[in-house]
Amino acid sequence: MVRKQGGLLHANFAANENVVERCLAEVKKVEPSSLADKLYHITIKTAAYTEFLMDGFEFTTDGLGNFSSIALGGTNTAEIREVKFKTSVNDCIICFIY
Repeated sequence: MVRKQGGLLHANFAANENVVERCLAEVKKVEPSSLADKLYHITIKTAAYTEFLMDGFEFTTDGLGNFSSIALGGTNTAEIREVKFKTSVNDCIICFIY
């Protein structure tokens, strides 16, 4: 059985900064022995119509600034290793499962 845990990050992100790396760095602060190297789910709350790349594919938040990877085909995405906003993002909330 695989143990999955989650986290919440309220931060600003620079353009092209890998959000996954920031999330995993927060995990390591709380659980230094964690072997987590990817995310299994991510939910984003930021400004409306914010564009970003997730594992090489382009996505945009909805008109309220929401995005959830669980909404892609009704299941979790396989493994999320890279999420990068195209422009700098202020006041962003990331909820994730690793």
